[in-house]
Amino acid sequence: MKQGELHKFTVTGINNEGEGIVRNAGDGFVFFVPDALPGEEIMCRIVSLKKSYGMLKVIERYNASPMRIPPACPSFGRCGGCQLQHIAYGSQLALKTQTVADALRRIGGAENPDVAGCVKSPSEWGYRNKASLPVQRTAGEKFMAGFYKPRSHDIVEFERCPVLLPGIEKNILSVIGDIRKIILPDTA
Repeated sequence: MKQGELHKFTVTGINNEGEGIVRNAGDGFVFFVPDALPGEEIMCRIVSLKKSYGMLKVIERYNASPMRIPPACPSFGRCGGCQLQHIAYGSQLALKTQTVADALRRIGGAENPDVAGCVKSPSEWGYRNKASLPVQRTAGEKFMAGFYKPRSHDIVEFERCPVLLPGIEKNILSVIGDIRKIILPDTA
């Protein structure tokens, strides 16, 4: 297998970052695939190959997992803040429970760890009471505030965030607007 090649896979699992897991039938080599869920048949491009794993990019999805839902956030997939919004909430809870059990097996050496189920939140949306938004001023003098893209220090501009408490989201938008007026008074 080489970087850039196209391959068809069936996703067999998911990791704690919401990436699909596939194993090459020939040698069991593991690949991680953003935006792929268990049970989905996908055509992928090999993006990178490391010694013990590779990264794939979905080119075509032949079927959708029963877990898949439309994400509520317009920045999902570009923003690194929430990795599981494309998964139904009940499936998210099961995934989080499984993540703990897997870690206890893999890292802790427990054969059959007894892990209690993840407790359901009273609010699926609008619960987060804290956010840290990096800000930058680009070479073109554009002011940006938002969240980092996955695995980078590139900013995805803040539009809205459905997991934030509504009052905090409103305050963030207000502060961003005030900063923009101070830094770039002619363009705000």
